[in-house]
Amino acid sequence: MPSDALPEPVGRRPGRDVVVIFFLAFVLLTAFAGVRDVWDPDEGRYASVALDMRRAGDFVTPHEAGMRFVDKPPLLYWMENGAFALAGPTPFAARLPCLVAGAAWCALIALLASRWGAGRRAAWLAATTAATSLAGMGFSRTVSTDMPLAACVLGALVAGHAALRSDRLAPRLALGVAVGLGLLAKGPIAAVVPVVVAVAWILAGAGWRPVVRALLSPTAWIAALAIAAPWYALMERANPGYLRHFLVYEHFRRFAEGGYREAHPFWIYVPLVPLGLLPWTHLLVGARLRGAVDVGGRAPVPAERLAWASFLACLVFFSSSRTRLLTYILPAFPPLFVLIGARLSERLDAGGAAVRRLGWWLFAYAVPLALAGGAIALGLAHRAHVLVNPRLRDLGVPFVLASILPLAAPLLVRFARSARARATVLVLASAALWWGVDLAASRVDVLRSSRALAETLARETSRDDVTVVLDRYPQGVRFYADVDVRIAENPLHPGREHTQREIVEPWATWDGQGHLMSMAELKALWNGPGRVVLVARAVDADVEFPSGRQLGSGLSGAQRMDLVVVENRPRGR
Repeated sequence: MPSDALPEPVGRRPGRDVVVIFFLAFVLLTAFAGVRDVWDPDEGRYASVALDMRRAGDFVTPHEAGMRFVDKPPLLYWMENGAFALAGPTPFAARLPCLVAGAAWCALIALLASRWGAGRRAAWLAATTAATSLAGMGFSRTVSTDMPLAACVLGALVAGHAALRSDRLAPRLALGVAVGLGLLAKGPIAAVVPVVVAVAWILAGAGWRPVVRALLSPTAWIAALAIAAPWYALMERANPGYLRHFLVYEHFRRFAEGGYREAHPFWIYVPLVPLGLLPWTHLLVGARLRGAVDVGGRAPVPAERLAWASFLACLVFFSSSRTRLLTYILPAFPPLFVLIGARLSERLDAGGAAVRRLGWWLFAYAVPLALAGGAIALGLAHRAHVLVNPRLRDLGVPFVLASILPLAAPLLVRFARSARARATVLVLASAALWWGVDLAASRVDVLRSSRALAETLARETSRDDVTVVLDRYPQGVRFYADVDVRIAENPLHPGREHTQREIVEPWATWDGQGHLMSMAELKALWNGPGRVVLVARAVDADVEFPSGRQLGSGLSGAQRMDLVVVENRPRGR
């Protein structure tokens, strides 16, 4: 197939369409995104590290609780600081980089769909179903490095696909920019995943020579290194040994050997993918991409084959790692949304019973949510200990409200006069489900947020005091309060709390020390002349520090509500 016979990206005005899709996805993803606090551990950690960069004026070396935090490169932290400069240190500002990355991810899905021969409407539907899926909403509205990485990987695949069809400079430059940003988002994985998918494309029928030329393009590599290399060089200069640790331990050793985070079986992503596609999972059954795509081989390759090859390559790659976190599989979703967009477009064209079934599917998804929300709203779940707290009594109200539009979807779809109107109803009904979930989640901030604990510490401590957390570190404390916190380890639970181990092992410092404060050091401080404010489980405080005076109790942080704040002596004495 000659390249001039291939479909234009998205529509007749590809640039305008991609921009419109980006802003539409951004609106869908952003609604109610700031209603809940940042939650421990991950959101609190990344938001706190970003804010500590701003406080210290050190935008090279990330720190957490005074210790070097070298898990991730700094792109997310830099973007968060840009958002903080615009909107202040708020939960919405902390999530803004991931919301922007999620909108870009959706726009790139539309571009990928059009490159694989999907029509304009199918490309739009691929983007909007991605934006209103559990994967799209969940990853975009949570502070993490996964959505920025997924957007960079997808950008590299879209640019690489264009580079197979053209010798122009622009696709190779775009490929390098995407990989370079990915190197700053999460590291070498941003280059490895596109290579893995490229190999799958070769096996699917793409020409290996064009693929190799694109992968080894000097333009792409110069652009990638120009973006990423300066920070890596500065980081190595400020922290000798960083590159060896980050490349060897954080990537290759954890991929091959696992570690403390190896908690899921190799098949975990197989059931996780259908969950991430909700509420559009059923559309994957019978989904087809018609037509073939020129990818530099002897003959055009069926677009459907490319889509499944891309998905399976990511699935096998991430499943073969010994460290399998649930969030890692996000780069595998885009080709599935391309297939779903094509299937949804076909169903809308079919009209009649096929369209009505689309509404009934959303109805089926909304019924359990409405029943659960109604039960909670009416107080029928009052025996559950989580709902005893008066602040949680209205937990079910958002569920009920969010279910109204999906429950009405069969009727609304039936009377919609055009395929566009039907698609709008389905997309908004799906988005309403997740908006309701986030509104309900804001009612359980008391369980997952460190805000109340941080406010207690800010109120009860001064700069002359030593503030120590025993065992579990509430990651969001530094986001909600500018309080210096040290971490002590309980010998009754050695090495159990991985939220501390990932800070300390194998590469962290507190005043030049590479270890957590021991219980002996903590008790020496406690019995010394200075004032110590301690955050601990109530049972640990009662057993280990019975002389302490309680300043606050039932505080949340580190996913616990049994935390107390105690002091060894009153302030000012």
